Amino acid sequence: MNQANKSKTQKKQEAIMVEKLAQELLTLSPSLLDEAPCDTEILTEIKKTQKIKQFGARRRQVKYLAKLLRETGIEPLLDYMEKVKNSKLKQNEIFHRLEKLRNRIINEDEEKQALHEAKNEFPDLDSELVQNLAKKYRLTNNQRFLRGIFRQLKIAQNLSSQSTTMPPFTNEDKTSTK
Repeated sequence: MNQANKSKTQKKQEAIMVEKLAQELLTLSPSLLDEAPCDTEILTEIKKTQKIKQFGARRRQVKYLAKLLRETGIEPLLDYMEKVKNSKLKQNEIFHRLEKLRNRIINEDEEKQALHEAKNEFPDLDSELVQNLAKKYRLTNNQRFLRGIFRQLKIAQNLSSQSTTMPPFTNEDKTSTK
């Protein structure tokens, strides 16, 4: 979704997330900062901000740093922070993306397109089950069907992320207990 199509609330939520990322970056040690995948301008701003002790000035500098991060893109930094500090920001981003996908699936007008996108992104997704859960939700408005859809999306997302990071299990991996 491009910037023009986003609601004011979505833009604010993203701005808050980038601000939290900026605050997390300020907690990094100098050696970890040097390894961070960002340009020198941002690194110098982070180091300047770390030196500021006054609350108001530091808050303004964090907002400025967040502005710089928004302009350059935050995806590589989110990945880096997840590796270094086990940051929850990336996990929250994934969670919100899955929620939005679920909401599009239960919307009758967008269901087919959303299911197609979900199946492309997560090949292990049981799309028939998700489609049935969406129909049941529309008929009953029972929240457990919403949770079921989200659970299926989360499982498929976990399977697709594991398949890209881990080699497939083979019989040679088994250890015999004889």
